[in-house]
Amino acid sequence: MERQLEALTDLLTQQAEAAQRAQEEGQRREEQLNHLLERMVAQQNSQSTSRTGSDDTSSSSNTFTHGVRFPASAATTPHLTSSASLREFDAWRHKFEVYVTLTKINMLTRTELH
Repeated sequence: MERQLEALTDLLTQQAEAAQRAQEEGQRREEQLNHLLERMVAQQNSQSTSRTGSDDTSSSSNTFTHGVRFPASAATTPHLTSSASLREFDAWRHKFEVYVTLTKINMLTRTELH
């Protein structure tokens, strides 16, 4: 009986470690994807400003003030249920931080938020 408990404990530990590694790998991939998307948006913005020229300085200065922003409509806002566990909350918090970074909603003024 004791050996079975030890074997079960070892299996549960291995499973928990594998789940943690999988979660970390998923977060790493999501961060890489967000970085890639930000670079693509920045490249697209730089190409569009080079095509239009520098005649309109107000729009180009606004772009540099707020930085590159992924369209909020292209990214879905992560949702959190009221019955979420601590692990689900942690995953949601990470997704929300990525969403904020990607859309740069923290850089918007109050009028732009409404």
